[in-house]
Amino acid sequence: MRLTISATFALAALTALFDGYSTEVALAEIARAGLSLVEPAYIAGYVDFDEDVFSPSAAARLSGSMSAAGLSAIAVSAHHDMGADGAAAQTIRRLRFAAGIGARYLITNATTTDRRDAWLRNLDEVLPVCAETGIVIGLENP
Repeated sequence: MRLTISATFALAALTALFDGYSTEVALAEIARAGLSLVEPAYIAGYVDFDEDVFSPSAAARLSGSMSAAGLSAIAVSAHHDMGADGAAAQTIRRLRFAAGIGARYLITNATTTDRRDAWLRNLDEVLPVCAETGIVIGLENP
């Protein structure tokens, strides 16, 4: 089967594929595979990270590393429960990080039905930052 990529189709590699390797190795391998798009992954239970990874300085470092590899980010996978306590602040950090590396999308988790009201309150805080940064949130189930 031959894959033809057109202007309406984009293929990005998720860095979770390279868990256990450095970011620089992951980016180099993604570029070596012929891709130009990457989706940095920060998914609890899949890859090791802490909230400090979403700092402006970390975004600047990652942006530089991507640029050096000839890659750009289309999305950031940074899953967390948007209905949890403190989730609005976590989501805002993730949105600003995504904007800082030039991504257009933030992929994260919604919440469970019992936390629906908290999720809606958190969205009230988060949506203005989406408007400010231009980042679209893509929600997955938890």
